[in-house]
Amino acid sequence: MRVEAALALAKMGMNDGLAAAVELVKSSDMSIKSQAINVLAVVGDAGSLAMLNDMYTSEQDPAVKDMLDFARQRLMSAQAAAQQK
Repeated sequence: MRVEAALALAKMGMNDGLAAAVELVKSSDMSIKSQAINVLAVVGDAGSLAMLNDMYTSEQDPAVKDMLDFARQRLMSAQAAAQQK
């Protein structure tokens, strides 16, 4: 439930659920982990990017690794766009 609320807030451009996402990204439940990674990708900060990079480096599951890579790219793109404003 917390991750769904964090994702809903992220979709509205609010980072209020970021702390919950950081905690839940370590979940063994793939659905929760996926949603938490999406929150990080949408409203994450530099710390979130570092966390995604660390997770990507240590991840063994190719499907999760792809998900992490997509999230990293999405977050880096959003950060670059914000810097151009």
